[in-house]
Amino acid sequence: MTVFDEVQAALDDALVVTAHARPIDESSAIEPGDDFVATFSVENIGISDRQSSQARTAFVGVTLRIEATPFAAPLVDGEPVNDVTLEVGELIVGEVWSHECTLRALAALDGPEPFARAVVQGRLDLERFFAAQGIHRFTTEIRRAPAIDPAIESFRVALLEKVLPDGFRLDAWTFDFDGADDFEDVADDSDRFRNFIRERVAEVAESRGLADEAISAATLPLANAWYDMYESGYQASLALGLWFIGFDQGESISFDGVKALARGYFESFDTYEGRRELRLIKGFENDGVLAGPITVVDLPVVVDYGSRTITLWAGSLRV
Repeated sequence: MTVFDEVQAALDDALVVTAHARPIDESSAIEPGDDFVATFSVENIGISDRQSSQARTAFVGVTLRIEATPFAAPLVDGEPVNDVTLEVGELIVGEVWSHECTLRALAALDGPEPFARAVVQGRLDLERFFAAQGIHRFTTEIRRAPAIDPAIESFRVALLEKVLPDGFRLDAWTFDFDGADDFEDVADDSDRFRNFIRERVAEVAESRGLADEAISAATLPLANAWYDMYESGYQASLALGLWFIGFDQGESISFDGVKALARGYFESFDTYEGRRELRLIKGFENDGVLAGPITVVDLPVVVDYGSRTITLWAGSLRV
């Protein structure tokens, strides 16, 4: 890679585009044929951590082109069009430009499919100019209400009553899917799985009163987080037992007790197609996000292929 390639890569990452879609009538879903509003934002985050470089990072002639997808199209004079180009103008480092655009849903938007494709372009205002372009794909942020999974609830109650100490708070948030294809699209694609978890964690944290800035900072690492996956019930029970031991190093929580209950839960399926997996998302900081003190790092997630549900777990040991 040449120095010019390195500069170009830095420029391409300097203009960050985000988008958020919402129904016009504040309903919980966007149906085919519905018009909805999407807020697009462009932020100049700069090309270096050095203050001297940051101060010179200004982009001029910035434009944002919003392109139609098979699932939605921007509207001009009430009619769908292939694309709309918006003039952003100049963006100095740290500056954010936002614009609301009305789109029409061409298909159902309740899955991971992108509702828009955005292309941002601009020129770095230095002696030499480099073109910056980034292509961004967005999915709608339709909220999912937690579902009830009797097996999960029975497992949670058994842990509280039989092996966890008094004062321990154990929460489980379960989310279901309309069909097998929708579930498998998320469960079997690591990127979609991470994005799904990130969205659900953000929603739960918001419901707990966490500020938007804190939610963004806490959930951003989930987009690329590493996770260990345990398809075997025995291995899943060991991993979950170790996670619980981390709360107090085994002083009041029985590793063998957790392992026995967990193994009974994870192995209670008939065929591999109906398996229950434990996925442990590494490095996630639960404190203040999904749980209060005292808690531990890593986020346990149960993927139940039999019931087509995904469940987030969090705990706190109050002393």
